[in-house]
Amino acid sequence: MPTLNENDKVVFCREFTKDVASTVCLPFSIDATQAAEAGKFYTFAGVDKSGADWEVIMQETPTSNLVSGALTANTPYLFVPAATGPVLFYGEATASSTAGEVSDTEGWTFKGTYTRIDWLTDPQTIYGFAATNATNVSPGTFFRVKGGANSYILPFRAYLDAANCSSLAPSRMPASEMPSQMTVRLIAADGTITAIGTLDTHTGEVRFDSDAWYGINGRRLNGQPTTKGVYIHNGRKEVVK
Repeated sequence: MPTLNENDKVVFCREFTKDVASTVCLPFSIDATQAAEAGKFYTFAGVDKSGADWEVIMQETPTSNLVSGALTANTPYLFVPAATGPVLFYGEATASSTAGEVSDTEGWTFKGTYTRIDWLTDPQTIYGFAATNATNVSPGTFFRVKGGANSYILPFRAYLDAANCSSLAPSRMPASEMPSQMTVRLIAADGTITAIGTLDTHTGEVRFDSDAWYGINGRRLNGQPTTKGVYIHNGRKEVVK
């Protein structure tokens, strides 16, 4: 855990589990040293529908590219911790008290929040990651929030909103026809897929299906592969010899 000095203005501490990714959005920038010690950060790269499935793409921010303040204040990220336990971030707060957002060219928006949000009625365009034990939701997917007592997100997390997506606007596509689930993909700095998982909209944590196997192209297999090659299993790459 890093040591604070007298010039630090804001401290954020939260319990994380090693290799269990979680969304984070903080009111201060994170320098390269903090980022490298804590784990890996991913930025929202967009939602892809070039294949049969909807895919949410998260791109790793290479440590070699980080400079002081490279992880920007009020910006949502996906964070994969390097160790289990409390992780402490610190920095000088910005003037803005509003969490930011990142959008792709189609209008999908990854939004941070500094307050708890409850969706008591169907918001139509909101998506959160599903936990592995979520009811009626397949592990490894982003699912559409339908509203109700259990539809909420905690502060300092992030979620997806399709409200500005032209192809999914409520005026053009009713909520009943919108994709109910989308696969989440973590892309390494070198462009290869490193993990496929799900995020719980309540806690902001991403979980990986320990029983699922995927090809290096991200397609789910029917079971454990017997052919030699590199595969994705339990949130990481594995080599079958």
